[in-house]
Amino acid sequence: MDQDVLEEVTILEEPVIADFQRLMELTDYTDQGSSQLACLMKHWEYKQENAVRLLREELDNLSKQREEVEFKKEESSGGDNCLVSILDDVVQNKTVEIEAEYETEGYWKHRAIDLERQLEASIRREEILKEMLQESVENMKRQSSPVEAVSQILKRQETFLHFILQNAPLVIGHQDKELRYRFLCNHFPGLKEEDIIGKTEEEIFSGSGVKESEDFKRQVMEKGFPAKREITYETELFGSKTFLIYVEPVFSKAGETIGVNYIGMEVTDQVIKREKMAKLREEIVVQKAMETELNKTIHITEETMREKQLLATMSHEIRSPLSSVVGMAKILSTTKLDREQRQLLDAMISSGDLVLQLINDLPDVSKVDLG
Repeated sequence: MDQDVLEEVTILEEPVIADFQRLMELTDYTDQGSSQLACLMKHWEYKQENAVRLLREELDNLSKQREEVEFKKEESSGGDNCLVSILDDVVQNKTVEIEAEYETEGYWKHRAIDLERQLEASIRREEILKEMLQESVENMKRQSSPVEAVSQILKRQETFLHFILQNAPLVIGHQDKELRYRFLCNHFPGLKEEDIIGKTEEEIFSGSGVKESEDFKRQVMEKGFPAKREITYETELFGSKTFLIYVEPVFSKAGETIGVNYIGMEVTDQVIKREKMAKLREEIVVQKAMETELNKTIHITEETMREKQLLATMSHEIRSPLSSVVGMAKILSTTKLDREQRQLLDAMISSGDLVLQLINDLPDVSKVDLG
């Protein structure tokens, strides 16, 4: 059934902004355009041939029905051996001889009337189909090229494409070698055809990201390979938005780069979520580092406390007996001693006092180490 399924769909906005002269150039001078045009031509020719075939089949069926009706009519009127039709006999109220196997006379009268009507209807349908077939053949002869049919096919495809993409976060466009827009689908609100066609992005927008986008497209044309990049725009027209742009070069049949096709998908929300996740991961890393440093500090503090406790214990254990020895030496110095004994005892007392002083200074040294 050849019927446009989008016939009842209402598109409120203009589907695309396009430079149709540029579209014809792409069709004529690029392999992709020629291939698409050949496909459309083949589709159109198939539809025409199919329509003619269906008309011929219907005409043949009606011709067979007509022959069958005429044959039955001849059979029903052959028993009288006369050239007067049964319908005429009915009108003139003539008697018809009915054989036993054909039931009653009324049966034959009704059958004759039905056959006559079927024959007339078949003849009318046959004449109408002949006229339609003749008109279709004449139209095919008159059309040197199927421009109108191809235009209708393109229109349906364009409408169907816009029906799918009108609410999608996508921008589809074509720019020539100077990066001037020749086609744009899903353009931003507030832009008209004269604001876009024939102009570059720097002439349409102002703000960060515009120059980066054009430089990226020039790189793609120079290298001759498709590429993609994430670009953030800051413009007065639509504020801050991030797009993932895919750009592919367009070549002529001679292999010369004549422009670029690109698709831009808005990924602003994804970028915001990605930045939040990166910030969260950074905070987690910092928190883990702080926890590690805190654990190290706690460990060092515990070790220092154990060292201090050890020093205090050692100083006490050493100072107690040493103090007793020094005390006994001092008591001994009050007795009568010769000169040599006095010198040895004084050296003993002096050394003991020095060692006691060093032992008493150990806690102060540990405090200095702790800072």
